[in-house]
Amino acid sequence: IKPELKQKVIVECKGWLKSDKDHIFEDKKYDCYLGDGTLISGLELAIRMMQEGEVALVRMVSRFAYRDVGLKSEDSVCGKAVPPGAELEFKV
Repeated sequence: IKPELKQKVIVECKGWLKSDKDHIFEDKKYDCYLGDGTLISGLELAIRMMQEGEVALVRMVSRFAYRDVGLKSEDSVCGKAVPPGAELEFKV
């Protein structure tokens, strides 16, 4: 069964820059509702296509992630910044 908008989901995400797999900026378990703004849009879209228990490698261009703004290191779970326009990969 695929999750629907406004449904509560628990997901584990590990994210890194596509250009540098050692630059891990996210490694967290989320307990949230789809569509509540907790997750970036690329993760929202991917999770809505996944089945419960499925593991996926999600690649996204910046428009589905942090766009031309990026993510400051102090706002990152792992303390590493995401540069503006960065392409990302996540294990979800």
